[in-house]
Amino acid sequence: MKRFTITAILITLWVYPVFAEETIYSWKDKNGIDHFGNQPPPEDVQHFKETKVIPDGSTSGEPTDTLRPEYNEMVENAAAELQQNEIETKQKEIERAIQEKQKAEDDKKAKIDAKRKELQDQIEYLKKHPFGRNIVNNPNLGNESRKSRGFNMAARNAQIADIQKQIDELDKQQ
Repeated sequence: MKRFTITAILITLWVYPVFAEETIYSWKDKNGIDHFGNQPPPEDVQHFKETKVIPDGSTSGEPTDTLRPEYNEMVENAAAELQQNEIETKQKEIERAIQEKQKAEDDKKAKIDAKRKELQDQIEYLKKHPFGRNIVNNPNLGNESRKSRGFNMAARNAQIADIQKQIDELDKQQ
């Protein structure tokens, strides 16, 4: 009886892996993403692959070496897809950084252009109105110009030269 029990246990342990097979399901969803799992796919998935895996690594009794190329190919494809996704993410980050830099440059240029126009308007005003009493009423000119009630042509030309220097400085910034 003891010998029979030991033999029965050995046969059970030897045969057990055959009964312990597991099913692996693989399918692609609507977005083209591959899914793998031990649960059947959702009902809306029409095409899927069902693979029985035995604990020794073979599928449905197939020799292990026939499974390995498919597995290796799957791993390589997943790695390539991951690498491609990383490349695309980096490219998007670079494009976003370039766009942000371009926007900042455009904003800076717009501010410089607006300031340049304001200074040119001041020069035009000074050229059209050479007397100080007209300058006092011009809100476009700075506080210093508003305070002076009168000045001669030399002072006006000096003020135009100062404004022109400011314009030249703005041109250097571009």
